[in-house]
Amino acid sequence: MRDHRVFKLIKALGKQAGIPKLHPHALRHSCGVELLRRTHGNLRAVQEHLRHSDIQTTTLYTRLTQGDLEKVVSVFDVKGD
Repeated sequence: MRDHRVFKLIKALGKQAGIPKLHPHALRHSCGVELLRRTHGNLRAVQEHLRHSDIQTTTLYTRLTQGDLEKVVSVFDVKGD
């Protein structure tokens, strides 16, 4: 499938979902984040899969979302004893 076709498909799907500014790179980024989660943080696996020449590029996917941060912090929440 050619790049322009992927771009058109992603844009059309985004429009249908109410996300008119969806870009194909957002899909790539989402896949990278999910792969990092499923490999339990294996940056090298993600780097190879996404064909990044520099591991520093791949570290972008290690950023925490607000939901991830809340889950981590909730571990320290002490419920009434």
